[in-house]
Amino acid sequence: MKWKNVQRIVIAVAFLALANLACSSGSEGGSAPSITITSPASGSPVTIGEEVQIVSTATADAGVARVELSINGLVVRNDAPPSGNPVTFSISQPWTPMVEGQASVSVVVYDTEGAMSEPAVITLRVQAADTDAPTEAPPEAPTEAPTEAPTEAPTEAPTEAPTEAPTEAPTAPPTDLQATVQSDGSVLFTWNDAVGEVEYGYEISFAEDMTASSSAGNLPADTTSWTSHSFGCGGEGAFYLRAKASDGSEIGQASVDFETPACPLPELIISHLVVAPNIGPPGFIAVANVGVINVGEGTAEGSFVVRLLYGNGECEWSASDLGPGEGVAFDCQFPVVTSFPTRATVDADNEIDEINDENNIMVFPVTIGAP
Repeated sequence: MKWKNVQRIVIAVAFLALANLACSSGSEGGSAPSITITSPASGSPVTIGEEVQIVSTATADAGVARVELSINGLVVRNDAPPSGNPVTFSISQPWTPMVEGQASVSVVVYDTEGAMSEPAVITLRVQAADTDAPTEAPPEAPTEAPTEAPTEAPTEAPTEAPTEAPTEAPTAPPTDLQATVQSDGSVLFTWNDAVGEVEYGYEISFAEDMTASSSAGNLPADTTSWTSHSFGCGGEGAFYLRAKASDGSEIGQASVDFETPACPLPELIISHLVVAPNIGPPGFIAVANVGVINVGEGTAEGSFVVRLLYGNGECEWSASDLGPGEGVAFDCQFPVVTSFPTRATVDADNEIDEINDENNIMVFPVTIGAP
C-alpha cells in the first residue's frame, strides 16, 4: 500500500473524527463550548507589518481551558486564561500579517474536558503600507486690484541659481531567492540583497502528515542568507522575505517553496523458517520457528501480519513498529499427516509501504518418511 494513499486516508479519517468531535462533544449535561470574533470585522483591511489584535469571546460550561488562533489553517497561538478556568473568557490575540492578499482568521475554544467548539472564522484583506502622502493644493493668494507704481528706470533683478530638487535614494527588492535543504533537515535560504532596506521581515511555514507550523521574524539589512531549524522528512514548506524601508513601508518581497526528502522506507523479510523435525511417520508433531527482520532504513510503523501456511492449516501473528535492524520470532506447532511445504509470509496483507514487496516469503518442506 503506497504511503501517499495512506496519508490521504489518515487525513480524511482525522478530519471526519474532528468534525464528529465538534458536533457531539461537550460537557456532560451542558452545552458544547462556543466562541465568536468580536474584532476586527470580517472583510476589514489590515497592513503588512502592523500588528492586529484578534478579539474573541469564548463560553464553556465546563470552563475555558485555552483559545487557539489559526491563520490560513496554520495554528499561530494558543492562549489560556491567566487565572482558573472561567465559564466566559474574552481574549485579545496579536498577529502580524506578512503576506499581501486574503487571510482566513479562525479561533476555536477548548474546555477543561477536551471538547472543542465550532471555529469562528473571518476574512481580512492584507495590503501593503500606503507610502504616498496626500498632496494638498497650495492656498490661492488673494486677488487685489492692480496698483500703478511710479515709473522708474528698470532695475535688473539678480540672477539666482535654480534650486535642485532633492534626490531620492534608490531602492530595489530582493531577487533570486533560493532554498537548499541540508543533510540535517534544515533549509538554507539565499538571495540577492535588496537596495535601500533597513531590515528584512520573514515568515516560514511547514507541514508534514497532519502537523503544520509557522514562525516569523526579522533580519538585519544587507543579509543575503538565513538557515532555518531542522524539519522532518516528507514535508512541504514556504518562505516569504520582505525588504523594509526606513519609514516602515515595503520595498519589495520574494517567496520560495521547498520540500524535505521523502522518509526512508522499511524492508521486511523472513530472516529464517525452521521446522523441527521436518521428517517423520504420519501424525508426528512438528514445530516451526519463523523469524522476521527489518533490513531497511525506515521504521515499519503500525501493525502487520506474519502468516505460516502448513498443509490445510495456518498460524498467524501480529507485529508492529519494527525499527531498522529490529526483528521478532514466532513458534507454531502442528501435526503432519502428509508431506507438504510450509510457507511463511511477512506483511501478508500488504499493510506496510516497503522498498520491495516481492521478497516477503520463505518456504520449508515437511516430509512423511523415515527420519
